Amino acid sequence: MKITQIPVPHFSKRTDPGIINAIVIHATANRSSSETLNWFENKASGVSSHYVIDKNGDIIQCVSDTDKAWHAGDSDLWGVPNANEFSIGIELVNLNNDKDEYTPEQMASLIELCTELCSTYNIPLNRVVGHQDISPGRKTDPGKQFPWKEFLIALGGHLA
Repeated sequence: MKITQIPVPHFSKRTDPGIINAIVIHATANRSSSETLNWFENKASGVSSHYVIDKNGDIIQCVSDTDKAWHAGDSDLWGVPNANEFSIGIELVNLNNDKDEYTPEQMASLIELCTELCSTYNIPLNRVVGHQDISPGRKTDPGKQFPWKEFLIALGGHLA
């Protein structure tokens, strides 16, 4: 798996860098990885993620796994607040609307990356979630068009 490193300034140290036990999937709400990276590099944005996956399947790492990316905001996963503290954030280039579908190349890269992350950090499938799952009512990504069933079946098959 080829991962391009493009560091961004918005991150901090995790309170406990050994606690990585979830993956949060996002939609960028824009058209390209360059738009996403420009936003991550903008001092006014105050946001980042660990990874961005472009429409063509290219994977870009923006923040080290051991650092805390600022992707989840006000969040709660299974009763534990501040998902940034213990999760890996993955942004998929997508407008987060009913017309912009996730590409086969994106999904293949997402499955490959999540397989690696789940194996490395012993993350179970029930902790691979969408932004809407940890910030209900505030966020809607990765959206209704995200193929959760197919994605989790494929990911589970790779982890078996």
